Amino acid sequence: MNHHSPLDGRSLATRITSGFFVLVSLTGVAAGLLAGWLFSAQLERQAWAQLAQGAGATQALYTAHAEALASWASLVAERPTLAELVAAGERAPLSGRWFLQEGDPLSH
Repeated sequence: MNHHSPLDGRSLATRITSGFFVLVSLTGVAAGLLAGWLFSAQLERQAWAQLAQGAGATQALYTAHAEALASWASLVAERPTLAELVAAGERAPLSGRWFLQEGDPLSH
């Protein structure tokens, strides 16, 4: 028995059509893979840019808080101690909010 594949007797038009279909399919797959790679690379660049921007914003916020803390510490350091006030005969320290002055973060 002689078995022939059904593809052995294909016409030239069928072979050309099949070839074009394979070529178009491979081109589509290659273009999709390239687009996916480019999209992934762009997303990675954007992620690193956002990370750098966030780091800059965090550093600015940290610096602002550190400056505010240093300013407040300086303000508190300039005030007399409770022992000094009591020794001077001041009764105001016992009234509660004597230590809060205008501009203090806790005075609001």
